[in-house]
Amino acid sequence: MTHARPLFLACLVLAACEGGGADGSRPAREPRPPPMAASVTVRDGEGAEGPFRLEDLQTLALEIRVVAAPPGPMPLRIDVLTPANVVYAQLPVTLEPDLSGTAAVRQDLEVQGTPIEGLRMTGAWTFRLAPAGGTAPLATAEAQIAEAEIAE
Repeated sequence: MTHARPLFLACLVLAACEGGGADGSRPAREPRPPPMAASVTVRDGEGAEGPFRLEDLQTLALEIRVVAAPPGPMPLRIDVLTPANVVYAQLPVTLEPDLSGTAAVRQDLEVQGTPIEGLRMTGAWTFRLAPAGGTAPLATAEAQIAEAEIAE
């Protein structure tokens, strides 16, 4: 059994590197920070949440918020998708999380006087927040725009 001794020594060295001494003690590990979380909230220009009636809608206010993000500039993009799942707009936003990792920004999307109003683009709109150069969404929201009053 010439292989047993080198294997034993390798395990002993590995245990020492990981802090697993003969007494079974381990060094204290630093707690991991919570994972970053992002959200998108869609409101009308006055702060009310949907569903929205097209005739009354001038602007959609997209509120972007992150928590547990690394401090510093964070270039992001909001993909605005029509009810037909076609990209209507890509809106650049930059968040600047503080040392606590929190940041928020509002990006407005005009409705009145745009193709949304002119072409009567009603239905479920999707808003995806993604890194400026990336494709994987960090957060998604949906807003219903309707011709007439929507029963809740």
